[in-house]
Amino acid sequence: MTKLGKNIKQARFKSTEQLLFLNYLQQILDSGYSLNEGLTILQTFWPSKKEVLHDFALKLEAGQSFGNLLVQYGFNQTIAAQLDLAMQEGNISACLNQLSQLLKVKEKQLKRLKSELAYPALLVMMLLSLLIFMQTFLKEFSSTMGIGNLILIGLSILFLLFLGGLFWLLVLLKRQDYISLKKLAYFPVIKTPIRLYVHYLVIYDLSFLLKNGFSLRQICQLNEEQPKGSLQAILANKVRLKLEQGKTLQEIIDHELFLPNALNWLLNTGTSPEALGDKLLLFGHTLFFELVISLKKVVLNVQPICLLMIGAAVIGIYLKLLLPMYGMMQHL
Repeated sequence: MTKLGKNIKQARFKSTEQLLFLNYLQQILDSGYSLNEGLTILQTFWPSKKEVLHDFALKLEAGQSFGNLLVQYGFNQTIAAQLDLAMQEGNISACLNQLSQLLKVKEKQLKRLKSELAYPALLVMMLLSLLIFMQTFLKEFSSTMGIGNLILIGLSILFLLFLGGLFWLLVLLKRQDYISLKKLAYFPVIKTPIRLYVHYLVIYDLSFLLKNGFSLRQICQLNEEQPKGSLQAILANKVRLKLEQGKTLQEIIDHELFLPNALNWLLNTGTSPEALGDKLLLFGHTLFFELVISLKKVVLNVQPICLLMIGAAVIGIYLKLLLPMYGMMQHL
């Protein structure tokens, strides 16, 4: 076993490195090299990740699943399952291109979100620090300190809840398995882009499988073999079980959150599987466009939330200053 095999956590790709990995691999595969050859060439192009790529290539040659390896090296289960499916379908280069575009959009919007949050977060922390300072050095106004304590405690709880919700959100976004995505699909502010993101992945995979001649049963079987807990594996299992229970496709689509309702219309067009695959691919491009617009709206919607946090902190400071003064005036 290699050193990296013993300490796999240190070998994981970070989010920016994942994007680079997909881009490099796509360019090499488009040049006509195989996946194993591509990983070998990448070791020369990317010296800082030479040991990681060498370890990855050895495990792949030993027969380990491409999707499971991606999960081990830091990719989320959904992306890993999609790449594994693409490799089995023989269209990994197209999938790498699609995922690269998706990750680029994600990175761009995350950078914008961080820049939008940086100043408000700093300002809220400064205001809370001022409140704590006032709480410590204004103890002589004992008659109103009870109300002051309540203000400080309330604002602190509000800020901690905000930070806790943000941390929980980031953890779920990193996992991106079926359970995490389902929780995110009901999370305020981001539920629309999450649903569009999942619909896009499902439609994209389905379009290529249909174009390659897979039947519905084969599609379910192939997806169920993907990494355990991934979106593809659990969704395929649910669809297969419902079909075995006698449910129609229309009923399944209507009751499954991660299957867009537009599928009902597309499936009822009466076209061949190959033609249906082309229509689904076109539908996928539309979903991608809607996803980009939805992500931009999320960034814009974050600003009012930050302003509310700042406003609450400012009001707390004013009350902290004015209540002791008001208490002193009552005793005059």
